[in-house]
Amino acid sequence: MEAVTANYSKAGIPITTFWVDIDYMDGYRDFTTDPTAFPMSGMRSYVERLHSTGNRFVLILDPGIKIDGNDAAYSEGMAEGIFVKDGYTGAPYTGVVWPGAVHFPDFLHPNASAWWGRQVAGFLEKLPVDGLW
Repeated sequence: MEAVTANYSKAGIPITTFWVDIDYMDGYRDFTTDPTAFPMSGMRSYVERLHSTGNRFVLILDPGIKIDGNDAAYSEGMAEGIFVKDGYTGAPYTGVVWPGAVHFPDFLHPNASAWWGRQVAGFLEKLPVDGLW
């Protein structure tokens, strides 16, 4: 990202917002950064540099939450029962997207929006991005 930003600047191409796809994530899991390629401290410094020049930073988040008992977002979602249920079994529906097997939040569940909001707020405390897509 640093090189892309520098090359745009060198070429005289203005940037107002830097948009980032799923590559920044650790194993494509929401609310994480890859500790090797995109360590949180480096990401935060990069965002702060963008902000210091009046630019914005926007990340992607996907609603599929990796089925992983060690993942806080997943564990909290399971504890609150906010994932979409399989109509036949009543168990959380399992889908497959970028991180592999996932459960999807049921945003019609009365606790799902608050759960999602806590996950986003916790992530924004670590990495103050300007938007999510």
